Amino acid sequence: MELVTTEGILYNVSAEFIAKSQILTEILAGCVRVPISNTTLRYLMKGEYPEDGQELLALARAADFLHMENEIDEACRRVAESLKGKTATEIRSFLGMI
Repeated sequence: MELVTTEGILYNVSAEFIAKSQILTEILAGCVRVPISNTTLRYLMKGEYPEDGQELLALARAADFLHMENEIDEACRRVAESLKGKTATEIRSFLGMI
């Protein structure tokens, strides 16, 4: 397997190295477990965005994990738009902090 670093350097890695990594093993097996809920993944797959603040933040985190730049930008834009004009208490409520 070949891995490319964030700096763009290509490495050939051994099967022994791959076996140490659950994610690399799952990639080779064709099934990767991701820390994303069913609801969030369905939104991402449909290209839809939830109205609920907590779900919207979960979608932004999931898009970030998956390196989906356009979805990250749109989710963050929607969060920012939802927070405009809200009081601190309303923001905490929107984000599920109370």
